[in-house]
Amino acid sequence: MESSRNKLSVDLGQLDLSEIRYPSDALSIGVLRQKVPLLFDKGFTERQPSFFLRPQHAGHAEDVLGGLLCCERLVALSAYGETIGMPFPFKVGFNFAEELANLYVKIGLAGGQHEASELIRGVEQQAAGLANRMHAQSVAVSPPAR
Repeated sequence: MESSRNKLSVDLGQLDLSEIRYPSDALSIGVLRQKVPLLFDKGFTERQPSFFLRPQHAGHAEDVLGGLLCCERLVALSAYGETIGMPFPFKVGFNFAEELANLYVKIGLAGGQHEASELIRGVEQQAAGLANRMHAQSVAVSPPAR
């Protein structure tokens, strides 16, 4: 007989990951200016800083920040789902944890791959804890099975 934990479904549209503290929360414009000065302060064009104002060029806000934020949330969702026995709901054509580790190093949130892996484990642990708390709450308010 399957456990109720394996039958738990989640309405992803209602999933609230706001209590997770992501490593990217530590980013600031100052940190970004230090890491990619050519896209902020070196040279001047009519659309400066090009990091934000020329998103069609690789290595800019959409690629770096958008990719970073997306990968963090995919890692959290994966850990959340694994904790409650929910299969990963999306087809993703790349290894998002590996991509996230590379982005953490690229943007300077981690000094290397080992440190990046530790940051990712922290996100996964927070998401698993959230899943456990949410599961406990749903069990507490669910009527007993007959």
